[in-house]
Formats: sequence, structure tokens, C-alpha cells
Amino acid sequence: MTAGSLSPLGRVLVEERDEVRIEPDQTYRTAGIYSFGRGLFERDQISGAETSYKVLYRLHRDQFVVSRLNGWEGAIDVVPDELDGCLVSNEYPTFSIERSRADPEYLRWITRWPDFWERLVPRGSMVRRKRVQPGQLLEVEIPLPPLGEQKAIAKKLQRTSSLSTQAADLSKHADALSDALAVALASRSDLSKTDKMRRGWRREPLGAVMKPSIDRIQVQPDGSYPNLGIYSFGRGLFNKPPIEGDRTSAKALNRVHSGQFIYSRLFAFEGAYGVVAEDFDGYCVSNEFPTFDVDPKELDARWLAVYLRSRDRWMELASKSKGLGVRRQRVSVETILSYEVWLPPIEEQHEMIRVVDVIEATRAKKRSLRPSIEALTAASVNKVLSAASP
Repeated sequence: MTAGSLSPLGRVLVEERDEVRIEPDQTYRTAGIYSFGRGLFERDQISGAETSYKVLYRLHRDQFVVSRLNGWEGAIDVVPDELDGCLVSNEYPTFSIERSRADPEYLRWITRWPDFWERLVPRGSMVRRKRVQPGQLLEVEIPLPPLGEQKAIAKKLQRTSSLSTQAADLSKHADALSDALAVALASRSDLSKTDKMRRGWRREPLGAVMKPSIDRIQVQPDGSYPNLGIYSFGRGLFNKPPIEGDRTSAKALNRVHSGQFIYSRLFAFEGAYGVVAEDFDGYCVSNEFPTFDVDPKELDARWLAVYLRSRDRWMELASKSKGLGVRRQRVSVETILSYEVWLPPIEEQHEMIRVVDVIEATRAKKRSLRPSIEALTAASVNKVLSAASP
């Protein structure tokens, strides 16, 4: 794309406000703008009787809109069809676009360009003073090639964005399929009960093959204790900031050990189950994270963690707990121990995990590409619009 001339936005934008008086008996759609070029979004509706606003301003399709407070970090957009008619406060100046000189889709891509965000405030301004005023915005110069070339640039960037979105969606879909494959492999729902029994599977409560484990340590005021959490949806364990003895009300913690099965009482309803890997050996948790030693001749804790990735099983376990609704009910140790599973022979569990490890390694490689996929559109915007500048 050949370099063009720079023109102030005031050549193609005209400030235009559509004032709406707020009535107590009405309900209003409202919008906000994400920073970093992520565009407009619809907020919750507001009631005229419950808001302190007396006046708001209506957005119209293809208007240019900026946040005074956060425009300097990319809180700018061109109004899309689906947000036509939403209301914003006076903190969001709006402008009509002179369509004989500027293409709205081209300007939408301009709002996603970090170089443009930097031009919205004078150099050296302090962050807390970086409010973008309408007159200031209209003075900012942007590359403004002929209208036909603007449309071509917008079309090119839209193609790149669509390809990037498709690639990201396919990656997420592949993740979901990998999870489903792992769960199916652990449960072998394709086998009948008779087939399972012929292969040596048996129906057992988990309490027959594992038992609660408590390695209690007393918290010392000058102590620092490595801590972990458990992601929901079967995504495993993660590091948390250490528990500092002089900052916690806990008098004792439970030390966990490699190979143990562990879960979160509070988030079991959404799949917070896992296995203590070697990296977490010796970490400390509260009693909200029960741990279990497994009989290594009967149960591979990694197999159980994969088996419990199934949403149906989370909900079944949660429903067996008494008290509040499923989403607010802690799953007790007794519920876990009494839960019955179809238990494969230990050799078959090990083989299943070997296959799951291959699936996980493949997924990790695909996941490593995601940052590059997500950066593709941003890089294209920067390259194409920089090339359009003189």
C-alpha cells in the first residue's frame, strides 16, 4: 500500500450529540468502550428511576465515539449496527463521519491502531491528565488516502481478522474435542457393562481405593508456606502466592504430596479436581482442599482426575451434597468416598493415561500458537496503516 498524506480528523469528523432526557418510567440500553482497541460493548440496561443521570446521549450507527478518560489507551470505536440506539454519558463524545471523505470501516481500523492512540495526547502528559477532549481529537492527524484506497485497506484488514478469528475458534474447538476424547477414553462409554466386567472392570466406591490424607503442620508467625489452587473445568493445579504466617488467621495447614488426589470443596461443582504433581510436592493448603492417598495397585490418581473432567460427573457429585443449591454447595469428603465408578484394571488405567499424555502434548503445541494467532490482526493493522502514512 503506498504512503498517502496525513489529514486532521477534523476534516472528516463533525461533533454530533443526540441528547436524550431520562424519564423515570423508562428503561435504557447503555454502552461502554473497552480499552486497547477492543471496541464498544453493551452494558446492562438502566432504569430511569434508579439512575442519577438526567441526560444521556444516543449512539448512531457509523458514528465515531471516544472515551475522554481512556481514549489514550484505545477506548475508541465506530458504532456497529448492533449498538445503534444505545446511550452513553457525556464522557463519550460522538462524531458524525463525512462519508464523502472517509470510510467508516477504515476509521474503525484506525481506532485499533496503537500509533493513533499515542497521537491523542501531547507527549509527556501524565496518565491521570490524559483526558481526550473533542477539539484535541479533531486536531490529530491520520493517514487519509483516497476513499477507494481506504475501502481496499479496510477490506484487506477484515479478511485478515476473519482468518485470525477462524484459526482461534478452530484452536478452541480442538481443545474441546481433546477434552471430550480424554474423558471418553477414561470412561469407555462405548463398552457395555458386560464388556467391562469381561475386561476386569468393577464397580467400586472411591473409598475402596483411596483414603483421606492429612499431614497437618502448625503455622508459625515467621513462616512462609507455598500455596496452590485448583482451576475449574478440570484444568489442574496452579501456583498461588505463599501463605505468610504473620498474615493468615489459619493456625494449621495441610501439606500435600506428589501423587495425591485433591479437590476444592467450594468449586467441585465446576470441576475443580486434580492430582498433586511433583512440582507441588510439599505445598500447603487449607481444609477447603481435601487430599487423598490412593492405593497404587488399584487406582491411578491421574486417571481419576481425567474421569472427573466430565461436567455430568461434577454435577452428580454436587447434587449428592445436602444443603444449598448445587452452585453454592461444598462437596464433602464423604460424598467423594461414597461415589461409585467403573474402575478399570490398573494396567488399563496406566495405558489410558499414556494416551491422554499424547493428547495433552499435542494440545499444548497447538495452544502455544495462540498468541501468534491473536497477534496477527494487530500486526497487520500496524503494518498496513503504517505503510499508508507518509
